[in-house]
Amino acid sequence: MGTAAKKKMLIKNSIKQRLIAWFLISVIIFSGTMLILYVHVRQIVKIPERIVSKNLEIASGAKKMVEDLLGMEEYGKKFSILEKDEYKGLFVEAARGYKSNLDAILGLEADGYEINGPWKELHSEFNRINPLGGGFDGTGSDSEGGIPVSVIDDWIQKITDGIAVNEQEIISASG
Repeated sequence: MGTAAKKKMLIKNSIKQRLIAWFLISVIIFSGTMLILYVHVRQIVKIPERIVSKNLEIASGAKKMVEDLLGMEEYGKKFSILEKDEYKGLFVEAARGYKSNLDAILGLEADGYEINGPWKELHSEFNRINPLGGGFDGTGSDSEGGIPVSVIDDWIQKITDGIAVNEQEIISASG
């Protein structure tokens, strides 16, 4: 074999090697781009999931809060009429349930969620009236026992408004 044939063979081999190298580089760049795109799409999908998850937890807690407020109203009235300790205990249980659900909603903020609605205001009003520490032996805010109906109605209206704000966030996040 002559030197001309060796040169021709070397040129062919170097062209093949260059083509293979360019092909491998192209495959690596394409794979890297697809991986980055996949990661970003997953993050974009998680954002509405987090919003909807937060808002569903708020909706669930708000419904329980309304039930607890209605229970507090009912048991407060029954206690003031019948003066049975059983109703006092049920009132305290409903008040604790209300506070627990409200704290759970506000606790979402500590998890990095933005909380919109009347929740902080309701929390401060609840603590101001303090049905767990005043009234009839730690169960109500007035001498008749319980929380005044006007306050409960106001809180229910605020919770209903908060539910509406929450539903709007769910619609905007999923639509």
